[in-house]
Amino acid sequence: MNLKLENIGIIRNADIKLNGLTVIAGENDTGKSTVGKLMFSIIKAFNRYEQDLNEGKSDRAFELIEKTYFELRKEYDFSKDTGIRREFYPPEFLKELKKTDDPVSIIDDKINFLYGINATGVIQHLEKIKSLYSNNESKEDIIQRALTKVFVSEFYSELSPKNYNLFSYISISEADGLNNIFNLSIQNNKIKC
Repeated sequence: MNLKLENIGIIRNADIKLNGLTVIAGENDTGKSTVGKLMFSIIKAFNRYEQDLNEGKSDRAFELIEKTYFELRKEYDFSKDTGIRREFYPPEFLKELKKTDDPVSIIDDKINFLYGINATGVIQHLEKIKSLYSNNESKEDIIQRALTKVFVSEFYSELSPKNYNLFSYISISEADGLNNIFNLSIQNNKIKC
């Protein structure tokens, strides 16, 4: 496998052959750790991107579910009907969404229920949750978010050279160089392509 880097950290240009056991050696401050952290970051992002997607979606949904619940408490007296409290109780609501293959239909049922009791002030939050679950992001978008997250974690937003408006490139290809496996373009520490 070939790894090509351009303007990554201290590295201006590097072509690295990764075949079997690869040893990267050199003087201090020449980019050895950068290469190791970069490979770790790419592998970590690809191994976790689907899990990160689901965790991130659940976290955002739970925040909106809590907003719905607390605003519904202000708008509707739960003592009149404790079933409504149970129906919108955040941990149970989220558990219900996680258990089903069709969370959008559950959210639609709750929206219709709220229209039925004339508690329409919180429907906007449920619409946001519905949008969250019905938005099918592309695989590339999900991977880009996972890479961004791990690059920030490992490189503290200093992957690209500081104070330059240069593009940084990372490319991984098969050993013969013919088939690209991975290409990434970064500018100002933000993934562009």
